Amino acid sequence: MVEVTWYPAHPCYGDVSMARYANLLMGAQEADDPFDCRFAIPPTYRERGSRFERLLMRKFLYPLQVSASSPGKIAHVLDHSWAHLLTSVRGNVAKVVTVHDLIPLRDPCDLTGAQVERFRGWVRHLENADAIISVSDYTKREVTELLGISPEKIFVVPNGADAGSVEPSVTTNVGERVKKGVSGLRVGSLGSTLKRKNLEVLPEALAKFAEATGEPVSLVRGGEMLPRALRDRFLALLGPQGLVELGRLSNHELEDFYRCVDVVVVPSKFEGFGLPVLEAMRRRKPVIAAASSSLPEVGGEAAVYFDPDSPEELALALEKVLDPERRQELVDLGEAWARQFTWRRSLEGLYQVYQQWD
Repeated sequence: MVEVTWYPAHPCYGDVSMARYANLLMGAQEADDPFDCRFAIPPTYRERGSRFERLLMRKFLYPLQVSASSPGKIAHVLDHSWAHLLTSVRGNVAKVVTVHDLIPLRDPCDLTGAQVERFRGWVRHLENADAIISVSDYTKREVTELLGISPEKIFVVPNGADAGSVEPSVTTNVGERVKKGVSGLRVGSLGSTLKRKNLEVLPEALAKFAEATGEPVSLVRGGEMLPRALRDRFLALLGPQGLVELGRLSNHELEDFYRCVDVVVVPSKFEGFGLPVLEAMRRRKPVIAAASSSLPEVGGEAAVYFDPDSPEELALALEKVLDPERRQELVDLGEAWARQFTWRRSLEGLYQVYQQWD
């Protein structure tokens, strides 16, 4: 059995999505697999550390730990922003990095010039990898175009989407909060409030939908709390019943979130993959997504797409979901499509790349 060491993003950065990615991959391993994958450090979730702690860990402590360890035959950095760890790997070891996105180089509007250059410094170490894993064809093209890396050493291995738990959780109050806080069509939205997430399109779109159909509508948010100006915009257009913010969600709470919403909207202008698209489909929820970046690739023909700059198109897409036949069609298409994306299949995709050093 070939030993592989996985280097996840350090927990002091408080990155929930990267911790989930690492743990879901590990959970897909089976006893008779040809590769023995183990973590250099456990990818647990914790609150974001201080700037000093993060700087110390990135530049000194984590690289020192890598240089002092024995990675086996393959060293795999699971997050592109930690690609500099490859320079600390000792011995005759194959080096692999997973790239999730290069959005700060493509759309740096949320960052200062110094932050963009810092990110560029991190990802320039991708050139030291023997193989690069990209989570989508879109991201592979970005790596080639923005960093000049040959596509021949980039391998596309899509993320998986687990089916979630079947029984309602008894440990959360998400359902109660949603039922008390909102009414009408419940539109689900997840993630951060970065500008690229394009949340600004939602208030006008939902208001236009309500005006055109006479149906009440509300947004159910999981993840980072909305900026005050955007929250006020929702309340002004939709009223106090038009918005409920759940904050950051645990795994159990995430399942309850999906149970409570009627449709999931992913309006992002830039995504490296777009996991909520598949997660919602696996849970038999119709999906509306922006026709941009990786989202049409991930959603295939099982989602409804709209111009991310057009609240009118999003409002029309929501109207389609109201039609029972169209809704059922989307639910059935989505579930069948998303079943192709499993974490076991993702892990097997990694194994295919690893085989060149077996």
